[in-house]
Amino acid sequence: TPHYMSPEQCNGNAVDARADIYSLGVIAYEMLAGERPFHGSTSELLRQHISVEPRDLGVLRPEIPAAAARVVMSALAKDPDDRPASAKVFASSLRANAERTRTLLLRTLALAVENAGAFLKLFAIAYLPLYAARILYFAVSAFSAAPWARALLLPIGLVSLFAAFASAALGRGLSAVLISQLTVAPMRKVRLRVALGLVRRRLRVFVLASIAFLAFTILPVGLFLGLLLGALRAVADGTPAAAVGLFIAAAGAGALAIHWMMRTALLPVVVLVENLGALESFRRGIELSRRVARTLAGVSVLLLLLFGISNGVSAALRYAPAYLSDRAIAHWPALEFGSNLVAVLMDAAIAPLFAIVHAVLYIQARQAGGETLDEIVDQPFVEQDLPRTRWQLRMQSSEIRRQTEVVRLRSSDASQPADH
Repeated sequence: TPHYMSPEQCNGNAVDARADIYSLGVIAYEMLAGERPFHGSTSELLRQHISVEPRDLGVLRPEIPAAAARVVMSALAKDPDDRPASAKVFASSLRANAERTRTLLLRTLALAVENAGAFLKLFAIAYLPLYAARILYFAVSAFSAAPWARALLLPIGLVSLFAAFASAALGRGLSAVLISQLTVAPMRKVRLRVALGLVRRRLRVFVLASIAFLAFTILPVGLFLGLLLGALRAVADGTPAAAVGLFIAAAGAGALAIHWMMRTALLPVVVLVENLGALESFRRGIELSRRVARTLAGVSVLLLLLFGISNGVSAALRYAPAYLSDRAIAHWPALEFGSNLVAVLMDAAIAPLFAIVHAVLYIQARQAGGETLDEIVDQPFVEQDLPRTRWQLRMQSSEIRRQTEVVRLRSSDASQPADH
């Protein structure tokens, strides 16, 4: 009808699916604004569709999220090339920009609770190697006076750093895959085991991306935590001037860490989920992060704060007894190892939650750009009915031969004349 006709249709030009996007945009505008974008007689409607811009939905209904209003207005573009490419892209963009992150996160956490077994297996695969390496590092550092311990600390520390990226990639990437799967096709099975094979195939990209991730995120975070720990130690030592300087330096390092945590927060997901090279993954991660920059800023601050609290608790457990007893046990190995173990356990409780948060933000960033989740769901994480052993291959071949023989006999019987 004239109220929903596209400009090219009003002009008598050839139309394609993009004309339907325009009509869909009119319907969405009417649903959200409570009125159609254009009014008048048939001739007036045709003229307005061709040459008059509708009143901005964001101005008409300021309570609607501005980004969602822009998506609807883009569907009403006069030039078909300026509209969303398809109805799926339009729906994906509208959902991502209209749905608040809190709503998406609550729904995701509900899915995680319903599928607790799969998520527990995911986080065990992702994080146990990291925390095993960290506990080993702390155990060896308790004997740092021994030559063999000093020789082992550097390689174990490097392994721990790489394990930090690997755990972030596996935790965030597999969470994105699992959440996408549960959202789009909840009845299909997910094979987490296949992800490990994917990591082996993408090992070169994994290593190169880990270098960038470590350089731009973990090192600034480590600097922030080191300065914060030094400031707390200065407070315990009764040197307020040094403590103030270290707190100021820690604030600067924290700002730098937040900046690069935001820029590279989605890099681990991109490396695992998308089939890109190292440099392309880095650029793609930054591009996606910009789409959800405001939310990522809050997440990065909260993550840094929680990790700072865990390290502060660890430092308090380590140095408070020493402070109360004239530092007599400041370097007692058991106390030092125990305080580090507490920090590891606190981090282990924090990391899976933020893996889910980053996975949700990755999905939201894709949808905000008009991308769908089909590519994620079609990744080789999905359970396929394929044989995995030689015995299964033989059984499959035998079944194929049997079914082929049945079809041949039925065809032969059908071709013979019936007896009367």
